[in-house]
Amino acid sequence: MGSSKLISNREMFQMVLLLQQGGLFWLLPYLLIGTNGTIGLISILPGVAVGLLIILVCAFWGKRCREQSFPQSLTAMLGRPFGTVTGMCFMLLYLVFAVICLSSFVEVLSTQLFSTTPRLAILVPVFLLAGWLAWNGLEDIARLLILCIVLAVCLFLLALAGSIGNFAPENMLPLQINDVDQLRQSALHSIFFYSSLLVLFMVYPARNQTRHAGRQLAGAMVLSTAVFLLWVGLALGVFGQFSTGSLIWLPLELARMIRIGSFLERTEALFTAMWMPIVLVNSGLLLWSVTESAHQLLHKQKSRWLHWGIVLLAAGLCVVMRNLLQLFYVEQVLSVVTLGLVPVLLAVVLLGTVVYSRKKEGQAS
Repeated sequence: MGSSKLISNREMFQMVLLLQQGGLFWLLPYLLIGTNGTIGLISILPGVAVGLLIILVCAFWGKRCREQSFPQSLTAMLGRPFGTVTGMCFMLLYLVFAVICLSSFVEVLSTQLFSTTPRLAILVPVFLLAGWLAWNGLEDIARLLILCIVLAVCLFLLALAGSIGNFAPENMLPLQINDVDQLRQSALHSIFFYSSLLVLFMVYPARNQTRHAGRQLAGAMVLSTAVFLLWVGLALGVFGQFSTGSLIWLPLELARMIRIGSFLERTEALFTAMWMPIVLVNSGLLLWSVTESAHQLLHKQKSRWLHWGIVLLAAGLCVVMRNLLQLFYVEQVLSVVTLGLVPVLLAVVLLGTVVYSRKKEGQAS
């Protein structure tokens, strides 16, 4: 499963633009707003800072080690034992992000739309679709990006048209911090969700262009954050600070404000169906990163057994989280782990890249 040159810088820009629209879009608004209301949005800033740091380190590494895939370059930079362990840490993080992304969407479907359907009957087809997309590879994922962007724009315009008449700027006031501890927790959540950008290390070597894309990727992340803040700001203006802070699935509540004549009353179902390709593309990319990492770390050719074994493992982890409370608990624990692990991994990659590039320069001279 080599890293052949499959995608353009433009497609990578689109990938970053949509990467966080899976788990981030469904869970993070509730985690940020809480009892602090509008001012709670400032806790997204640590996550943005971590996201920018990931992009900078990725671009720095890609400029100097682009001829190799990420797992291969870790072994070359750090040696086989340490490089393999570091690669496994990245792989486990990709697996965690994929599980949280898919689990949150399964929870939406099972609690909001199909409450009488067994959870397993929802979980299995969702994971099969995401696993199938990951098996087809990065090129097929990239082909779906433009469709996902069109869907995302249409959904935002529908939500805006359905709720703009109820929007009142005064609902976003006053701006005051009611719970400092929750603000710290919200910052941890934002760091966790933005850390999903670590997947760029797997995607960067697959570009078919030599021009580096660091600024484009940073711009895509900032644009994605601005769109996210527009969604949350719209909800705050419509529902008010207290109500917004108590809405777990905020996008669905905005979807319920949409009216499409008298023939379609459950617009949240249409909204969720239209958003499903975006979630599947996000989760497919994350699962592809897990399986691609595993194949390269184990030095194996493309194996159905290994690929679907990893998908089965991810589905099993999702089964363990039987309800929303368990999902929140697991996410909270993982956010603490991510805070300590991600800076260490980025420092290791940065230091290894510097040493490796100097060694190459010495050999060339």
